[in-house]
Amino acid sequence: MELFLSLLPVVLMLVFFVFLDTFKLIKPLFLLLSVHWGLVANSASFYSNTYIFHLVGVDLAFYAGFIAPVVEEIIKFSYLILLIKLGKTNFVIDSAIHGFAIGTGFALMENIFYYFNNSGADIVLWVIRGFGTSIMHGGATAIAGLLLILFYTGEKRNYVMLFTGLLVPIIIHAFYNGFYLDPISNTAVMIVAVPLLLYFAFTFSENLLRDDMDMELDTESILLSALNKGNFRSTKAGQYLLTVKDQFSPEVVFDIICFIKLYLELSIKAKGVLLLQESGIPVEKDPETDGKIEEMEFLQKSIGQAGMLTISPIVKLSRKDIWKLKVLE
Repeated sequence: MELFLSLLPVVLMLVFFVFLDTFKLIKPLFLLLSVHWGLVANSASFYSNTYIFHLVGVDLAFYAGFIAPVVEEIIKFSYLILLIKLGKTNFVIDSAIHGFAIGTGFALMENIFYYFNNSGADIVLWVIRGFGTSIMHGGATAIAGLLLILFYTGEKRNYVMLFTGLLVPIIIHAFYNGFYLDPISNTAVMIVAVPLLLYFAFTFSENLLRDDMDMELDTESILLSALNKGNFRSTKAGQYLLTVKDQFSPEVVFDIICFIKLYLELSIKAKGVLLLQESGIPVEKDPETDGKIEEMEFLQKSIGQAGMLTISPIVKLSRKDIWKLKVLE
């Protein structure tokens, strides 16, 4: 019963946050890998903390309050940075969920370890660990995911955002470990603050994503229609392309136009899939999609880096745009 109380709350909250993600952006395998990293991170933190504690020789309370949070949060969110770098997470929603999943794995391993070393402890301890410590671990790393993705996907790299993304989880963790409040109050703060903060972050992110897709769909539909009707020259994008076409051979210009058309088709389809997923409507994969993606990748190589930079005002291949196309794979 005691172990159950310490493990269930954070698992239920992770399920709740996955349920909140109406776009269903995360593949189950990668979510499980994030939980698994949390398990690994806990073991790595245990051995790292043991070594560093004996090395620095400070008081245990000081170490737990100020040094252990730094060690543990760095190990936890190192996997988040890897996920973002590999393009496996590109939105606030999925980055925060991955962060909470890492914290969940960390908390599960920690509470199992505590249970087998403190099996006779009062049930209040397990309630505090389940509803307080575990939620703190998940929430701190979720906030790291939220802030780190804003740094990596922003128009300009704001290093204050990066520093904040690394520092805020450590501060939350250190505050909790420092017992500035009594354990019950600490737990109450975590139960109320973490779900509220993440709920508002998810709501804001989903509204922003939906608005972006609506605007992009309008623009892309107009461009694709002009291409299909042979009126591309009458659009601003077509007029821009006319001003730079002399920089390239006719073959490359033709490849550029084919690339733009393919990208627009796939981008519109990807946004449609996301909107259908949000509505809970199952979507069957188009058998022609793989061939179109392969053709687009071939054309991208044929156009070259200079050509891709030239058409970047028309085709904005940001991290988020590339990720949206991956929902079709």
